[in-house]
Amino acid sequence: MYTTSGLFLIQFILTFFASLLVFAVCLIGGLSCLFIIRMFGFIIMGLVLNAEIAGPFVTFVIVAATNMHLCYFNMQERYKEVKQIISKQWQKHKNLLFDKPLSNSEAGTIPGDLFWHVCDDESKSKHIVLPVRSEIFRMLGIMALILIFLFLSLCSVIFLRNYL
Repeated sequence: MYTTSGLFLIQFILTFFASLLVFAVCLIGGLSCLFIIRMFGFIIMGLVLNAEIAGPFVTFVIVAATNMHLCYFNMQERYKEVKQIISKQWQKHKNLLFDKPLSNSEAGTIPGDLFWHVCDDESKSKHIVLPVRSEIFRMLGIMALILIFLFLSLCSVIFLRNYL
């Protein structure tokens, strides 16, 4: 159907367009990276030149982000302890109390019998679900108090700067 020279010409054209496409993608990617690096440099220069003005705001953002992360991390750690208790009970009573293995339970969750066994023996909760909602509201309240305190300190630094 096609001759050898015709197939060679088609391969050459396809290779040319593929290499042109790769070159264009590399050029666009390189220019995008250069743009991002240059903008980051301008941001750093602006912060250095305006350190007196931008310093309190940058400090506020860094401290607020750190405290938000720590609040979330502390809540996560509390629930990891419950998970460890359930894991210990699972290993301890695996064959005695529960006939269903963990992998066969719904959506990879622990069996309900195991949850209530742990809550009854360890926390004396008498079938009350762990207070997830109240813990989340408590965490959000702590975050709000931290943000209010940080915002008030930022305002005092900005507004009272000239008096000190």
